[in-house]
Amino acid sequence: KDAERKTIMDTMERQERLTKIARDDTAENRDRERAIDILNKMDGKYLIKVDVTVTAKIGEVIRKRKAGVVNG
Repeated sequence: KDAERKTIMDTMERQERLTKIARDDTAENRDRERAIDILNKMDGKYLIKVDVTVTAKIGEVIRKRKAGVVNG
């Protein structure tokens, strides 16, 4: 297991390597942009966060379903 761990990059190492590519002025623009894109995804920059509050009277809904009331 120790040998396997040494061959697999951890998150910090991946971020460091991608940062080097993103900052490398000699790299192709598409490679730099791809590195930035991957770093943004790793940091969760593209996630859309939605805060939703739902209030429901579950007991009432269950009673209506048991009573056979469809929409009421």
